Amino acid sequence: MHPPLHIHKHPHCKTLIEDLQACHRDHPVAKFWGHCNDQKIALDACFRQEKKLNSATNRQKAKAFKDKLLRSREANQVQQAGATEA
Repeated sequence: MHPPLHIHKHPHCKTLIEDLQACHRDHPVAKFWGHCNDQKIALDACFRQEKKLNSATNRQKAKAFKDKLLRSREANQVQQAGATEA
């Protein structure tokens, strides 16, 4: 099973999505007996690669956000410690 085949959501896999949709359109019955399996396997591999890229990007964004949050908390603690001493 694959996610919905919206090209704007999967720009890296555009040609493979179009190939699979064309195969389904050209072979409406044969698709049920595996006629389009090669296109589907290639598309699934593309989706896995795309997911790896998205995961790596999201991981980097989360790390940057976490670092920024920790620096902000440390700055607030230092500021509060200075305010209580005064």
